[in-house]
Amino acid sequence: MQNCFIKFYDSKIDFSYLKLSYNVNVGADFFFIGVIRNFNLGKPVDKVEYHVFESLAISLLQDKCNYFFLSKNILSIYILQRKGILFVGDVNLIVRVSSVDRKSSFHCCRSLVEYIKHCIPIWKKEYYLDSTYIWINSF
Repeated sequence: MQNCFIKFYDSKIDFSYLKLSYNVNVGADFFFIGVIRNFNLGKPVDKVEYHVFESLAISLLQDKCNYFFLSKNILSIYILQRKGILFVGDVNLIVRVSSVDRKSSFHCCRSLVEYIKHCIPIWKKEYYLDSTYIWINSF
């Protein structure tokens, strides 16, 4: 059975959704864990604020999950994304892909991370230690 779980969090991400299932059909689990870094665009970062058009984001991500499920190799996808204010060191995104083989999991996980970064309606306002900020649109 194929499963796609998508959730946006206002506070720290609940990792309990990511427990390994030890399903005998799963040949590989790939994880991407994105973290707010302390330096970007040549400046030290103070914090980041994410804004999400959540209903559209979920719809687009569900469609993308369904596309990957067509291959029959992908068994489950978990996408956990933060919104609101995050500080350096906070986890902002987790993508977990389980599949029958490592090649499928790796390809799907990488594709989803790039899709989230470039095509999903998430806007990032990055604040720097020099009291400046910049809006960085994800799509």
